[in-house]
Amino acid sequence: MQNASSYLHFASILDKVKEPKAKKRFCPIDRYQGASLPRTKQGAARPPDNAGPAQNAHRRSICPVACTLDLLGDKWTLLVVRDLMSGKSHFKEFLASPEKIATNILAERLARLAANGLVERYPSSDIAGREAYRLTEKGRSLRGLMAQIKAWGLDHIDGTEARMATDKEN
Repeated sequence: MQNASSYLHFASILDKVKEPKAKKRFCPIDRYQGASLPRTKQGAARPPDNAGPAQNAHRRSICPVACTLDLLGDKWTLLVVRDLMSGKSHFKEFLASPEKIATNILAERLARLAANGLVERYPSSDIAGREAYRLTEKGRSLRGLMAQIKAWGLDHIDGTEARMATDKEN
């Protein structure tokens, strides 16, 4: 009988204990919601209101380098951009690249680039019923960066050579 009463006493104590509230994860961008960011000499800071929902999701910093790396800094994304700049537009063309990107990775990278306004999907004029991809103006603005990365690789990594032209207009 004593065990049962101590069990009931323990259960009544548990009922009185409140569940801990889940802490909201701090996001530095939250402090700027609705406010204008100052303009800088090096470039215009964009208010977070102008960023799309895909850009604001899971942002870890307001640092432009960190945000750019979050979007473009993985192993495959810039290779997809390179292929788009060289004139590739169909899924199978991307798969034929020498790096052999997996289909699931390619689909995810194209979707992420499209969600962030760097790539757009459009009905293919070459293959009926299929979609093709092309860089948007925002995506084409990466040409200078891609040229610098290419030049740096040619200058500093032995055995590299530029086999693909990346200056075609899309």
